[in-house]
Amino acid sequence: RAAGPEALGTALVTRWLIFGFVVLLLLGMMTVLGLSALEKQAMLIVTVSQFMISSAQLYGTVFKAYERMEFDTALTFVFQALELGFLMVVIHWDWGFLAVFATGAAADSLRFLTTVVLCRGFFIKPKIVLDLRKIWMFVQDAFLLGIALLLFQITTRVNVFFLDALRGHAEVSFFYAPRALLL
Repeated sequence: RAAGPEALGTALVTRWLIFGFVVLLLLGMMTVLGLSALEKQAMLIVTVSQFMISSAQLYGTVFKAYERMEFDTALTFVFQALELGFLMVVIHWDWGFLAVFATGAAADSLRFLTTVVLCRGFFIKPKIVLDLRKIWMFVQDAFLLGIALLLFQITTRVNVFFLDALRGHAEVSFFYAPRALLL
């Protein structure tokens, strides 16, 4: 536990560096693919959402390390319910395609902020240290897991774009709301 603050800080720095690299790749891909402005905005919202939820999960590992999994369970329940509530509002008021993605980003951002506050308040505060050797070790250990996670995220989100292209914004809302409950 003594090494926890530095390990969490190094993991956060690693995550942020990788996120910066992914954003650069994403911007390049959006240019090459010739996506519409709406599709680009949706991709950026999903990217921010994924960054928030993955960072919250990183802080959530502290709960597991301290054997306090009830924090993670409660957060998962509360923020899944919050996202569902947001989706219901979006569907009811027919706020459109981007609002569907924004619901996830809003819930994930609130979860991240809540997780940070709980972790810092009850457990540890990360100690940000730029140790390139440790960062490289994290990158090597996580590379294959990261590829697998990326592929999973792509496969769980790409169907929303296809549904929008084939059926329209309303169908996306009807599809995404129950799906968010299951994932």
